[in-house]
Amino acid sequence: MIKASKKLIRTIPRLIKSLGFIFLIWLFGILVLIPLADYIPPVKSFVGFIILIPVSILFFRSIKDMMLFSQITGKALYNKQKKIEDSKPYIHLCYACWISIGIILFAPLIYVINNVIGGIFLFGAFLSLIFIVFINLKYILASMLRYLYPD
Repeated sequence: MIKASKKLIRTIPRLIKSLGFIFLIWLFGILVLIPLADYIPPVKSFVGFIILIPVSILFFRSIKDMMLFSQITGKALYNKQKKIEDSKPYIHLCYACWISIGIILFAPLIYVINNVIGGIFLFGAFLSLIFIVFINLKYILASMLRYLYPD
């Protein structure tokens, strides 16, 4: 547990820093660069692509930290609750949160580039979220029944 907490202490600042940089680049692109490029339609998709490159590079670089954070946090939540027999649902919940963050960051940029590709991206992302929910459906239903019918 001590090793996990040391890893978590090292991971959190890196994760906050990388997500902060991603958010600042994304915000500057969405609020400043894309509205400026609105006047010339071909330039708008090019600007969206140029913003998408650093956002995706930073996001995919931080996946290792996200996975480590999800595993440590999921195991910590499991140790606190101990109402289900496995820590995987908590880890999958953290993965679903990261997928949601990715949807929020990438969807507007991909829609600027091409609407069809944006739709395919959203379909794939929501399909993966639904898949995560179906994997953990047994645990979700068990916790709902435990909440509705406490012993």
